[in-house]
Amino acid sequence: MKKIILFVLLFVQTMQDAQALHEEGRKCLSEGKIVQGRELTKRAMDIRKKLSGEENEDYITSLNNYAYTFALEKDFAKATELQEQVMAL
Repeated sequence: MKKIILFVLLFVQTMQDAQALHEEGRKCLSEGKIVQGRELTKRAMDIRKKLSGEENEDYITSLNNYAYTFALEKDFAKATELQEQVMAL
């Protein structure tokens, strides 16, 4: 029973970390710090994918925001590639 409780606590903490990274990434993007925002968004996205899988709404939101960072830098090929992944989910 203790292992289950510990697992749940770790899961919650990690999802909270992902949300904090996601929010900080959005803040950086709004301030024009694209590279820093992309890195934070990617970290949040990776955590969410690991914990919840690709079909999770939070993961899809992170993937969408990650794609947006490439569009901001006019790397439309990469942005489009990632948006196609978003649409497939």
